[in-house]
Amino acid sequence: KLRQSIESFHWGAIRDGLTLTISIGAASLEETEHDAVRLLDLADRRLYAAKRAGRNQVVTGLPRRRQRR
Repeated sequence: KLRQSIESFHWGAIRDGLTLTISIGAASLEETEHDAVRLLDLADRRLYAAKRAGRNQVVTGLPRRRQRR
């Protein structure tokens, strides 16, 4: 929902014609055995996977959670 909200928000009040999109890589503590360093590394790898997949996407460890516009 965050990705969709940012994409659909009217940013014209800031600058005419401005549009924004985001890519998100999400990870959970349970996936990394509550290790903060591993958590950040996993989220970072997923962020770059979202960007490689075409940007404006969410990549998680859950099946079929990659979202496109």
